[in-house]
Amino acid sequence: MSLSLSKKIVWKVIFVGDSGVGKTSIVLRSMGKFKKNTESTIGVDYVTRHVSENPPCDIQFWDTAGQERFCALNPMYIRDSDIQVVVYDISNIQSFQNISFWIEEIQKYRLEPRMILVGNKIDQKRKIQQEQGSDIAKMYGMDFIEISAMKNLYVDELIHHIIQLIKKWEYIQNNHFVSNVDLVEKTTSNKKREIKSYLLYC
Repeated sequence: MSLSLSKKIVWKVIFVGDSGVGKTSIVLRSMGKFKKNTESTIGVDYVTRHVSENPPCDIQFWDTAGQERFCALNPMYIRDSDIQVVVYDISNIQSFQNISFWIEEIQKYRLEPRMILVGNKIDQKRKIQQEQGSDIAKMYGMDFIEISAMKNLYVDELIHHIIQLIKKWEYIQNNHFVSNVDLVEKTTSNKKREIKSYLLYC
């Protein structure tokens, strides 16, 4: 939706990446749902999540096709997106090697992109080390997190971070100043489960 940021009530978050990396599963998890076997996305699809925090807003999570024959549809959705999430599979070398393609697609169609890099399937046998993902994220100035949509590990942290970024940008825009406020939320010592440093900010 082409509204000014100060009046925006609908935010669009687009997920891009190779077919089979788990974009659909992440989008379903964002709504508290999950399907073990999902079909490849044809074209695009989205779900809407309402955030009641003040000010309230709606966030659309857009799931795009990773298959080449459907990629021609992606540019129009990239242009209109507020946050771009690039997803790869840590057990699939090819999906990692194709990260640069997806980032360049975003940069081609979106002025001043706000990108997050996500390594999915940490429940699988790892072929891509965390440091490799972190290095790519640093190269492009992206935030980085590793998750498992299958096991629902760190997906809530990813979605929470997206929401906090949106709230921060709303606040900055509405108050007409730019801030270097650290967006990292510290994990409290009384957390019931130990969270390793999967969420890395550049």
